[in-house]
Amino acid sequence: MELQEFGESNAAICKRLNITDQTIRDVLLLAHAPAPLHKLVRDKIVSSTLAIEEIRAHGGDKALERLQSAARQASAEGKAKVTKKALEKSVERKISAAQAKQLLQALQSVLHDPVFGKLSPGTIAVVHAALTPHADMLDAISTRRHRHPGPHS
Repeated sequence: MELQEFGESNAAICKRLNITDQTIRDVLLLAHAPAPLHKLVRDKIVSSTLAIEEIRAHGGDKALERLQSAARQASAEGKAKVTKKALEKSVERKISAAQAKQLLQALQSVLHDPVFGKLSPGTIAVVHAALTPHADMLDAISTRRHRHPGPHS
């Protein structure tokens, strides 16, 4: 970047440093990323290659978010570095909005089941604790009961 500021062409920089034009583009991409992403690379939590791939695929801010999330997950598992495999695993573990809605609907169905009161007190408390913070959303979700085959049908 400094050589470019002094007016050096990319071709001259490549020849002088014995690097490819792609390397220059990669370095510039990383240089313009958010500062916290630079820190992940400097602290060797994320490789520069992985950071550049993520920036290309998702843009700087989203790449930072994904890499920070994967770093937290890796740290929780006692690992010091984020690998591509760990990043993909970390991302796969997230629940989509559609899946969250489906889980909330299932939990609401449990709450409205006629035999809900016969569940253990601990289970009843867990269902209530899970649904209470989302009470405002429950009206937006269909409470229509569906008949499912099972022991109580």
